[in-house]
Amino acid sequence: MPNDEKYVVSLRRHVFKAPHPLISISVFTLILLVFSYIVHPKIEDIFFLFFLPYIFSIVADYVSIKCLRIYFPMSRIAILNLVVFLISFFQFWILRFFLPFQFAFFLAFAYPIDIRYVIYRAFLAEKKNFTMVVASYYNAVIFMLSLFYLPSFPWLPFLVSSIIYGFAGYLFIRGTTSVFRREFREDPLFFISSFLNYLGRFTKEEEKKLNRFFYEIYVDRKVPISVMVFRGDKGIKAAFVAPYIHPGPFGSLGGSDIPNKLEKMLNMDNLMVFHTTTTHDNNIATDEDVKKIADAIKEMLEEDCEYQEFSDVKRGKIHDVSFFAQRFGDYAFIALIPQNAQFDDVELNTGLAIIKSAKKELKDAMAIDAHNCFDENSVPLSLTPMDVMGIEKELKGLKADKKIKMGFSSVNFDGKSVGPGGIRAAVFQYGEKKIAYILVDGNNIKKGLRNKIREEIKNVDEIEVFSTDNHIVNVSMVDLNPVGQNDSWDEIVRACQIAIDKAMGNMEEVCMYMRTKYVELRMASAGNMKKMATVAKESMHRAKLATLLTFTFGFTLSFLAFYFLR
Repeated sequence: MPNDEKYVVSLRRHVFKAPHPLISISVFTLILLVFSYIVHPKIEDIFFLFFLPYIFSIVADYVSIKCLRIYFPMSRIAILNLVVFLISFFQFWILRFFLPFQFAFFLAFAYPIDIRYVIYRAFLAEKKNFTMVVASYYNAVIFMLSLFYLPSFPWLPFLVSSIIYGFAGYLFIRGTTSVFRREFREDPLFFISSFLNYLGRFTKEEEKKLNRFFYEIYVDRKVPISVMVFRGDKGIKAAFVAPYIHPGPFGSLGGSDIPNKLEKMLNMDNLMVFHTTTTHDNNIATDEDVKKIADAIKEMLEEDCEYQEFSDVKRGKIHDVSFFAQRFGDYAFIALIPQNAQFDDVELNTGLAIIKSAKKELKDAMAIDAHNCFDENSVPLSLTPMDVMGIEKELKGLKADKKIKMGFSSVNFDGKSVGPGGIRAAVFQYGEKKIAYILVDGNNIKKGLRNKIREEIKNVDEIEVFSTDNHIVNVSMVDLNPVGQNDSWDEIVRACQIAIDKAMGNMEEVCMYMRTKYVELRMASAGNMKKMATVAKESMHRAKLATLLTFTFGFTLSFLAFYFLR
C-alpha cells in the first residue's frame, strides 16, 4: 500500500482492548499500597483523597453512561480513570518535592477534567451537551470528599483550576479537529467513537453510523460492474463477478464482505467475486451501493450465451509484473499477479486501461488483481501506457479454439483468516489440460502459501490462486490477517484440493457470455486516502503541539489560582 494509506492504517496500532476492570482496579490499589508504605503512611489520606475518588468516579461514570444509553463498557471506564489517576499522581509526585502536600495534591488532581473531557467528548459525540458534566465527576468527587475530610481544603482555587483545565480540554478538541471538519465537514470524534464501538460489539447500529459517515464524505461515481456467465445443462454453472469497487474498509462496512452480501441479495451460491484493480480510494459507502451492484448483476445474468470455445492459459511478464490471461470467446480474463514485483492492490485507472487496450481486439475483458502475496511493504501497482501495450501484445496470441468444459465447487472453511465464502474452485478442461482457478475469501494471502498450493496439488496441470480481498476478516484492525496467518497452511491446501476434486466431479460442456454495466455508486474519490492521510498527519502534529500548549496553559493558570486564592 502507498505511504499515505500505510500511515492511516498504521493508526490502528494505537487501538488496544481495555483490560478487565478488576485488572485496572488491582493496579490502582497496588500503586496506592506501595505509595502509602514508602512515602505517605497516613492511611486516612490515602483512603479519602486517592482511593474513594477513583471508585466513586467509576460508579458515577457507569450510572451516567447507562442513563445516557451510550456504549462505554466498564472495562473502558476503569482504565480511563486509572490513566487519569496515574497522570495526576505523577504530577503530584513531582510537585511534592517543591510544594506542601495539599498544594501539590489539589493542583495535580484538578487535571482529571481535562483528559476526561477529551475522551468523553468522542464517545458522547451524539450527546455532547453532557460531556463537560460527565468529565467533571472525578474533580467533583474530590471536591465533595475534601469538604468533608479537610477543614482547610482550598476549595476556591481547586474549583477555579478545574474550570481552567476543563476549558483547556475544550481548546484541545477544537484545535485538533478543526482541520478534519474543514476538509470533510464531519465530526472526526463521531467517527472515532463509532469505529471503536463497532470493534467492540459489531452491532448494526454502529455499522449504520459509520456507513452514514462514509456516505457524507464520499462522492457519486460511475464504475463498471462486469460478469462472465457460464451456463450448463441446468442453468448457470458459475459466474465470475468483477465489481470495480474495493471490498473495504473493514468488518462488514461499505463494500466489505461483498461476496457474501451479493450471494444473499441474489440468492445464489455459485458466484466467484474477484478482487478487481481497485484500492481504498474505491471503497463504497453503504449496503445500498451493494444493492445497486446486485441489481445490475441480476439484469446481466438473464441474457443468452454467445460462445462455447476458449483458449489455453497465457502467462507472461511485463517489467517484472506477472500476468495470467485466458480468452473465452471474444472476452478475456486478465489477472495481475504479485509474483515477481510485489504490490498490494492495483490502481483503478490501470485496470481500465488494460480493459480498453484489450477491447481493440476483443469485445470486453476483466482486469483482476490476484491479491495473493501479502507483503506489508507493498504499494499499489500503477502501470505505464507502455506496460499496458505490452500486455495487449501478449494477448494477441490467444485463440479460442476448444469447447469449454467446466466444473465448479464451493467448500466451507472454518478458520480465522478465511471469510464466510470459504474456498471456490472453477476447473476448466482445455483438451487434455486441466486448469484450476482457486478463489479464497480473505484479505490477501500470506506470502508463500500460493506457491505451496500450486506445488502440492498434482491432479491439475495449471493453477492460479486468488483472494477476494474481503476485509471482514480483519475487524480487529491490529492484524490485517491475510489468509494463512492464523490457520494451518496444510488445512488450507487440503481444502483447496477438496474444492478442485469436487469441481472435477461435475464437469460439463458450457457456453458463456460477458456483460458490463456502469453503475453510479457513493464512493471514495480519487486521492481520498491521500487526503485523509494528510489530514491525519496534520491532526497528529496539532495534537502533539496542543497537548503541550493546553497543559502549559492549564497548569500555569491553575498554579497562579492556587498561589493567589488559597
